[in-house]
Amino acid sequence: TLSHYNSSGYEESMALRYAKKAYQAAKNLNDKNRQAIALIYMAGNYSHFRNNDSLAICIQECLPLLDYITEKDKAYLYTRIGELYEDNEPEIAKKYLLKATDIQPQVYTYRALSNIYMKEDNVKKAQEIWDTALQTSGSVTAKIEILKAMRQQRLEQKDYLQANALADSIIQRQELFYRQREQAKIAEIQAKYDKEATERDIKEKIMGWGLVLLVVVVIIISWLSDKSYMGIKTKRELAETKVQLEAYTRKAEDLEKNDKTNTKEIGELHKKINELHHRHAGILAKGKQLYEDIAEGGTTVRWGKDDFIN
Repeated sequence: TLSHYNSSGYEESMALRYAKKAYQAAKNLNDKNRQAIALIYMAGNYSHFRNNDSLAICIQECLPLLDYITEKDKAYLYTRIGELYEDNEPEIAKKYLLKATDIQPQVYTYRALSNIYMKEDNVKKAQEIWDTALQTSGSVTAKIEILKAMRQQRLEQKDYLQANALADSIIQRQELFYRQREQAKIAEIQAKYDKEATERDIKEKIMGWGLVLLVVVVIIISWLSDKSYMGIKTKRELAETKVQLEAYTRKAEDLEKNDKTNTKEIGELHKKINELHHRHAGILAKGKQLYEDIAEGGTTVRWGKDDFIN
């Protein structure tokens, strides 16, 4: 990874150092796949330095490891082989470069192919290679890299007019790329803000409905508590009434048996007994009536507090 990023940043010497370290580590682990990948990276660095002897050694060591690498990695290796034979054996170079483009086209492959055709004075074919490269590359950055390679080729051929035209095209595409990236960032920020706003609205609604629900629950609990309290209070009053009835009745019976002359007190006791009987029976009778009304499909819509007590 360090080799790859240094190579991407045009730090080829540093990239080669890390590729060698990766190769040695892969050998220590007997990892054939990593050995092959490290050799391909090293080959790329040696190709950049035009060190064909070291490039040839890397390719020679990598060829027996072909079965351990992916098709994508093979495309890189075939490109390096094409670059190795580019100057001295152009036909062999074209064979491997075309194999690389069949697997995965890349800037270096197209540049090597185009260079071969330019050396053969086949300018039309060389341009077709670049046109194909621009058509098949998907991203803006890939097209920019291709245009940079085209411009470098024109500079090497001292075609400064075409090189300047390509430079203008590169600048335009770079500006477009940065503008699109900026717009994408703005769209991303806006989408993030919209998402947060939506989540905030949902939370506020949930909190609002939660508060309403809490109030309703408190009201219901209060209502049930009140009704429960009234029921307990009424039962206690009925029990107290029953105790008073029994006490008055026993007292009245004792007076009638032992002191019949005390007619006034006996009369008052009977009056109290009748009042308690009337009250006790009235509550029970009214409650029974209301219960039967509910049992037959009635409602409590018009009930008052006393109805609930009864």
